Amino acid sequence: MTQLAIDTFMRQKLDRGTVVLISSIAAQLAPFPVPLYGASKHAISGFVRSLAPLETTHRIRVNAVAPGIVKTSLWLDDEKKMAWVDEERDTWVEPSQVAQVMLDLVQKEEHVGGTILEIGAEMVRKVDLLNDPGPNGKGHTMSSIDNAIGSTMASVAETFGK
Repeated sequence: MTQLAIDTFMRQKLDRGTVVLISSIAAQLAPFPVPLYGASKHAISGFVRSLAPLETTHRIRVNAVAPGIVKTSLWLDDEKKMAWVDEERDTWVEPSQVAQVMLDLVQKEEHVGGTILEIGAEMVRKVDLLNDPGPNGKGHTMSSIDNAIGSTMASVAETFGK
């Protein structure tokens, strides 16, 4: 889809074009229970950073958001994932927060191409390519993820090497 957007911007000879992709704090972590999800989010973040030069050469900005745990059906409709969250200790990121940051990436000039903005429940910050401190604060925790790690380890033991 990004390729199609870039092609459309170029064909229409637009003054400016912006693409905003959705990464995750999983791109800054190594989530053992969901390695393919984590790998796909690492890929999105790398892809966005790789396309940063398009802004200076063609005025096409490619950026991403990297939210924490967002209160959507991805979580709410999945009993296993909901077991990772302790709603008394963990805080949700609201979908409206993510939507606002996505809109800011389109509208605000200070967000240059290649920018990835992490979204917590109470903060938004730029994710640095190197030496980034990683996600921290409300909206970034899954207090009961150890349950998922344990069940994933059990599944590996049951499934492989037999």
